[in-house]
Amino acid sequence: MRVVIVGVIIFFGAVSNVAASAPIVVSAKITSQSEVSIEFSEAVYTKISDYTGFTGALSGRSITGLSGSGTRYITLTFDGAGFSPITAGGFTLGAGTVSERDNTPFVGTYINVIDGQAPTITSLIFSTNSNSFGAGIAKKNDTLTLTFITSESIKTPTIVISGHTVSVSGSGIGPYVATYTYTDSDTAGLVPFIINMEDISGARASPVRATLNFNSTVPEIFSLTSDATSSGILKMGETIRFRLMPKTPDPNLRIFGSYNGVSLNWTTIDRGYNYTAIYTVASGHISRSAPLQITDVVIADAQGNISPAFSGNDIQKIIFALGPAIAQVTPIPYEVFSTSPVYEFSATQAGSIKYFGDCASPTMVALVGKNSIQFNALSRGLHNNCSIIVTDSNGVASNRLDIPAFTIMVGSIEPDKDSTDPGVVLGVKTFVFSRFLNIGATGDDVKELQNRLTQESVYSGPITGKFGVLTFAGVKKFQKAHGISQLGYVGPATRAALNK
Repeated sequence: MRVVIVGVIIFFGAVSNVAASAPIVVSAKITSQSEVSIEFSEAVYTKISDYTGFTGALSGRSITGLSGSGTRYITLTFDGAGFSPITAGGFTLGAGTVSERDNTPFVGTYINVIDGQAPTITSLIFSTNSNSFGAGIAKKNDTLTLTFITSESIKTPTIVISGHTVSVSGSGIGPYVATYTYTDSDTAGLVPFIINMEDISGARASPVRATLNFNSTVPEIFSLTSDATSSGILKMGETIRFRLMPKTPDPNLRIFGSYNGVSLNWTTIDRGYNYTAIYTVASGHISRSAPLQITDVVIADAQGNISPAFSGNDIQKIIFALGPAIAQVTPIPYEVFSTSPVYEFSATQAGSIKYFGDCASPTMVALVGKNSIQFNALSRGLHNNCSIIVTDSNGVASNRLDIPAFTIMVGSIEPDKDSTDPGVVLGVKTFVFSRFLNIGATGDDVKELQNRLTQESVYSGPITGKFGVLTFAGVKKFQKAHGISQLGYVGPATRAALNK
């Protein structure tokens, strides 16, 4: 008898008594403003829907991206604003996450997430006790104060300035304050300081480094003069130029000083060999009856070292800064029917009047108090560039008074210049209607309308210049006579018939 063995298949896995182990989470940390990094004990396959039940800083957030599936390191990206620094929070990871090795599912459980973000400095201010010239400067015997705030609570930081570890006060996120006083043992030049810190969970930040420029040389002023060639009076609008020379040229000097109570702006065009500033007498400045010299000028270098105060040593000036002040009393109406309107203003001092823009007048002198000026004949239309200035006997000019815009109407009444009889009522050469008229309108054009309607025998009321119900009825009759829609108001069609 022949026995044939076709084949034998042995399934070792099926009979093995060794159970496969499930993957576990080694750590879960917030590593950026929108990401959580998870380390598993082995490579896993995972997807967004496996993560639910968010708490702490993750509460209310949604996952917008997942990377690293098939490896030990998974990164979850969340929506919304950046995470606040936390020490607790987490999520539930379900059994949908499986081992890459043999598809053994993760045992669903709650995973704690810790803060893996290093702290940062959100505000840093450093200054010295003897100057306020900004950051990055210091001089001998200055006490440097560092004040900073962090993004989260930290352990007590270590601060090193110029090679010296200094004490620091503060807790939580701060403010933390550290001080150091510069001495002769500190070398001039760039002096470094370093801040080392870590948060409560042990996340250590990279050292924060910066430098200060330390210098103890005090600058000095060599001379301070002006361009004045003679004594006398400085009047409104006049100037005097000052020139300062430092003992050592320096293009980065700051110059502090004033003249007649006005701060001066100093500039240099020759790399710090000379600095110049200009003072101009203006309204509101102090008048001086005694000659005035520039005094108490100081200079400061980039490190904040300040020179002794220095005073000028040349010609002095008397300052006369009181000029007339003018103000509007009565404006011209925005729509005016006279080509020579009247304007009223007040003046605190007498003086000559200068006119600007479209407006001019034969009145050339302003008196103290209220003044009334009638402008020369103006063209019809808008006038919005008129202004006046009054200059007193010392040549001091007032403020410029801008006259509010006004319009000479197209239908303005002009006097009949051919009339020589002073007793007659001045008439109208021609009248052009230019605006919409209806009940409630008033003015010379309404009066002229009533005259025209009377001439047309469609109006028998009084000539008042006020558009009322009688005028309204007269306009309707006029419109009927001229084949115009009987609306009662003066629109474009009626205006055209009246202006024929």
